[in-house]
Amino acid sequence: MVASTEVAPEAPEQMSASAEQVVPVEFVIDGFRISAEIRHPGMPRRLVDYLNSVDGARINLHNAGIGESAAEFAAAQIHRDAILIAIPRGNTEFTARTIEVVPKKGVLAVIVLPGYDVRGNVFMLPDVDPANTPLIGNRHFMPMTDATITPAGAPDRAWQEPLVVVNLARTLLYAPK
Repeated sequence: MVASTEVAPEAPEQMSASAEQVVPVEFVIDGFRISAEIRHPGMPRRLVDYLNSVDGARINLHNAGIGESAAEFAAAQIHRDAILIAIPRGNTEFTARTIEVVPKKGVLAVIVLPGYDVRGNVFMLPDVDPANTPLIGNRHFMPMTDATITPAGAPDRAWQEPLVVVNLARTLLYAPK
């Protein structure tokens, strides 16, 4: 579902459903950062929607690099559950039909993943109590905006991102503010 903060115009009818979409992404996994492209057919989708739609254990990557090595591998695979944080690195425009738009409110929160602390806004239905929302342990990914990512034990290496997607299956602690 699309948060009300991400309302987009109606999708053009002439866009081909078979067109391949290329989404540059960076994955933070245990001790590594992977840059790559995800390719999928059909209409543009948000990164979170793509990750939540993956049924199997792996995601196929293209033009992947580990760390500072860009496009080191033409093809690679990443285990879906290895992903801690996914960061879109371009091509983030998408269109949503108004039927998909669900009003949500931003909630300041801290999400702790192995080796990282992510602070930012999560989005929930307006009538939901953030303190009693069971987020931990499900197999979904959740977007966070205005995120600050801090490596454990290295606050001087923190960085900010306008949008990240965290893997709730890997979440160790969720604390709304």
